[in-house]
Amino acid sequence: MSQKVYDVFMSLAGPDRTRVENLVRAMEKAGLSVFYDQRLPVYRGITAEIESALRNSTTLLAYYSRDYTNRAACQYELTTAFLAGLREGDPIRRIMVINPHRETDHLAPAVLADEKFDRLPFPGDDAETSRVVREIKAKVRTLTGRIGDHPVSGEQTWHARRQPGTPDFTGRYHQIWELHSALVKHRFGLTHYDATGGVCVLTGLPGIGKSALAAAYAWHFEASHRGGVWWVSLDGSSTDPDSLAATFAAELRALLAFRAVPPSASDQEVIVAFADHVANQPEPSLLIVDGIPGELTAEIVHRLAVPSVGARLRTVLITNGAVTDSPAHVLNLGTMSEEDAWDLLQRYRDGSKSEVTALARRLGHHPMALRLAGHRLQIRGSLTGYADLLAEIDRDATAIAPVTALLRHRIGALHADAVQLLRAAVVCSPVAMPAGLVRRLLGNAAAGTAVEELQREHVVTPTPSGWQPHGLVRDTVRDLDPAVDWTAVAAEAADAVLETDGADPAEESLRARHAGHLALRDDLPDPVAVRLHRLALAHFESMGEAILALPHHRALARRFPDDRTTLLAAARCMFDSGAFEEALEVGTRAGDEGRRIVAGSLDALGRISEADPLWTALMAEPGRAPADTEMAYLRSLRLRGRHQEGRRGLAKLIARLASSAGQSFDLVQAAELELARAEMETDGQVAARRRAAAVVAAYTARNLSGHVNAVEANRMLADARLTLALTDLKADPVGWQDAARELERLRDQHADTHGRRSVLTLTLAVAHAEALIALGRPGAARRAVQTVRDDVLDRLGPQHPAALRADMVLGYAAAQFHEYPAARNHNARAWAGLRDTLGPTHPNTLRAEFNLAVAHKMLGESAAARQHFCHVERNTASSVGRGTDLHWQAKIGKGLQLMPSALWRQIAPQPPVDD
Repeated sequence: MSQKVYDVFMSLAGPDRTRVENLVRAMEKAGLSVFYDQRLPVYRGITAEIESALRNSTTLLAYYSRDYTNRAACQYELTTAFLAGLREGDPIRRIMVINPHRETDHLAPAVLADEKFDRLPFPGDDAETSRVVREIKAKVRTLTGRIGDHPVSGEQTWHARRQPGTPDFTGRYHQIWELHSALVKHRFGLTHYDATGGVCVLTGLPGIGKSALAAAYAWHFEASHRGGVWWVSLDGSSTDPDSLAATFAAELRALLAFRAVPPSASDQEVIVAFADHVANQPEPSLLIVDGIPGELTAEIVHRLAVPSVGARLRTVLITNGAVTDSPAHVLNLGTMSEEDAWDLLQRYRDGSKSEVTALARRLGHHPMALRLAGHRLQIRGSLTGYADLLAEIDRDATAIAPVTALLRHRIGALHADAVQLLRAAVVCSPVAMPAGLVRRLLGNAAAGTAVEELQREHVVTPTPSGWQPHGLVRDTVRDLDPAVDWTAVAAEAADAVLETDGADPAEESLRARHAGHLALRDDLPDPVAVRLHRLALAHFESMGEAILALPHHRALARRFPDDRTTLLAAARCMFDSGAFEEALEVGTRAGDEGRRIVAGSLDALGRISEADPLWTALMAEPGRAPADTEMAYLRSLRLRGRHQEGRRGLAKLIARLASSAGQSFDLVQAAELELARAEMETDGQVAARRRAAAVVAAYTARNLSGHVNAVEANRMLADARLTLALTDLKADPVGWQDAARELERLRDQHADTHGRRSVLTLTLAVAHAEALIALGRPGAARRAVQTVRDDVLDRLGPQHPAALRADMVLGYAAAQFHEYPAARNHNARAWAGLRDTLGPTHPNTLRAEFNLAVAHKMLGESAAARQHFCHVERNTASSVGRGTDLHWQAKIGKGLQLMPSALWRQIAPQPPVDD
C-alpha cells in the first residue's frame, strides 16, 4: 500500500469530476500535492488506495454538491476528516468545502452551512481561482500531521447494560449527520433558524435501525460527548408518564455510576443525582433513552430529557410510536439508501449490481430484512444465489418473518378504513397512492382520518403526490388475514382507479401506474382489464415511455389478434422498446401497414438482405411515402453504409417537417437523432453532439426526460464523446470517463426495465465495453464483454452487429495485452461478419479491417497488413470522409507499415497496471 502523503484529498462525487478539473490543476501548479481519483464508479467502495490517501492527507477539500450528499463513499471521507478534527478540538479543522449551489440546505453537518465554505470559480476566472488556491494553501500551512493521526480513542465511558457501539454498522452517513446536526445545530441558528437544541427524537418503523444508528453515532462521535454515554431502555414500561419516569429512574439506578445512591432514594432523587453528575463533567454527555412505548408527548419529552442539565447533556429519545407536539427535533428514520443497502448485502455475499439491487428493492431497503436475507445467503453458500432468494421470498416470506412479525400487531390494531386503504395498496402498484384515488376509495372524511392514522403509525410515507406504504407493510397486510377476498379488493380498486379524475399531472402518472398493475391481473373481468390497459397506454405513450407501455400492448394484441390497428400500435411499441423479434412477428400480422416495422426489425436483427425488398417496395414512389416511413428508409441507408445519401435525405426531411404545420414533435426529434447518428459515423461528430444535446434539451423542457427519444439521445451523447473528428482531436479522458459512466448507467437502467437479455441492454453493455477500451482499460473491457457474450450470441446470433462489435472489443483488448494471435482472430471474425452484413465500406467494417491490419503487422504478416491498410485508406475517403481519424490512421499505417514488425511491437503501448 502506498504511503505517499498529500496536502489535499479531493473528495467529490463522480458526476462532478469535470467541474473540479481546473481547480485541481491550479492547486498542483501552486505546489500542492493533491490526491484526485479520476475513476470514481457509481457504486464505488473505499479501496485500500483511497483509504491510505485519505489518512495520509493533511486536509480534505469537499466539492459538496447535491450529488455528494447521497454518495456513501463521499460521506465516509467527510466523516473521517470531521471526526479527526473533532478529536483535535475543531471538527472542521481539516475540512474545506466548495459549495456549487446558492442554497445550503444540502450541507451537513450544520457547522458547514454556517458560511464555512467557498464558491467554485467560474471557468476562465483566473483571478478568483488564484484566490481560492491561496486560501487552500494558507490553510494547509497552518496544519501539522495527517487526518489518520487521530483515530477513535476507545477511551470513552459507556454507562449501559449493552456493548458499546454496534457491530457491522453500514453507511447511513446522511442520517448520522442529521442526528448530529439536530443535537448541535442550535449553536448555528443563523443558518438553521433554530431556537431549540440538545434533544432529538428518533422514530420510525420497527426494525428500521434506530437503536443501531444511535449506537453508531455514540461510538464514532465520542469526541463530541467525552463526558460519557448513558444508555437506558424503557422496554416493559407502560405508556403512563409516571410509569415511564419510574422505569427511567430504575434504569439509571441500575448503572454502576449510581451504586452510591441510597436504595431508599426516590425516583426524582435519582434523576437529580444524574443531572448533578452530568453537570459536573468537564465535557458534554450523551443520553440515549431507548424503547419508549406508546405516543411520545411533549410532557414525556420534558421528563426524560432532564432539561435542568442544560448544554452539558445531549439526549436521543427512541420510539416506534407516534410523536405529537414534540418540543424536540424529530428524525423519522426511513429505509436505507440503495447504495447503502447494496453495500450491506455485499458484505454477506458478492453479487452483480442488478441482482443485489433487485433483492434490496424487494425488501424495501429495510435494514433488518436486509441483514436476515444476507445471513441466509451467507450460511447457504453456493446453494442459494441472489435470484434464488428473491424468488423464494416472493413465494414464501419466511426468510423475513421476524420483520413482518414486528409489524403484524401494529397493522392489526389499525381502524377499518386504514386497513382498507392498505389492502388496496397491496393489489395496486408499489408506487404511492395519490390523494384522488384515496378519496375515491374511502370518501373525503374517512380518507383524511385513515391517512393521519397511517402516518402516525409510520406505516406509510408521505410523498409530494400521495402516500406510499413500505414494501414489508404490504407483505404483512397480504398475509395478515387469510379470509380476505383479494379479487374483490382488486375489483374495488380498479373501479376507483377508472373513476378517479386525473387532473393533476403527478397524480395522473401514479393513477396510470396503478391502472397498468391492475390490468395485468388475471382475475378481473375482461372489459375492466381492457379499460385499465387503455388508460395506462394513454399516459405512457403520451410520455414516450415505450417500455412501460409494452406489456399492455402485448396484452391487447393477444386479446384482439385480428384487429390491425391494435397490432400495428403494438408492433410500433415493440420496435421502440428493442423487442425486434416480437415487432417482426406482430408487424407481419398487421398487414401492409406493418411493413415498415417489419423492414426496420429485420435491419435491427442484422437480417439486412431480407429487409432490402421491403424497403424497395415501400419507397417505390419517391415523395409519396409517409414521413415516418421515409425516415425509417433513410435510417436503413446508414445501416448499409450509404451515409452521405442518408444525411442529405434527412436534412431535406427535417427542413420539410419544420415548415409543415401540425407535424409530430416526436417525429421531428427522431429525424434529428437519426441525422446525428449519420453525422457521428462520418465526419460530423461535433455537429452530432450538438444535435443530440438539442434533442435532450427539447424533451427536458417538456418534462419528458424518460421519453424513448430522450433516452436514446443521452446514449448517443455518451457515444459521441468517445468519437473524435480530425478537427476535434484534443484528448478528453474526463469526457470519456463520463461517457463510460453514462453508458454503464443506461445499461443498468435498461437491465432493470427491459431485462438483462434484451437487445437494447446487450447493445449498451457492448457500448460500455467500448468506452472502457477508450479509457485504456482493456482488462475491464474484456471482462465486461465476457459477462454478456454468451447472451449476445444466444439472443442475437454471431452475425449481429453487437456480437461483431463485441469481437472488436476483445480484439482491442488482446492487442493491448500484446496477445496478437488472439487480436488477429477476433478482428478477422469481426471484419468478415461486418463485411457480409453491412458491406465492405461501412465505417464499422473499415474500423475492424484497420484493427485487423495492425494485428497482421504485429505478427510480421506485412503483405496482409498492407493490403488491408490500403483498402481502408481508399474507402474511408468516400465512406466517412477525409476529416475522420480512421482515414488518417489508415493513411499513416500504410506509410509506417514498412517499419519492421519488431519495432511496431516495441512502440506498442503497455496495458495499465491495474487492469
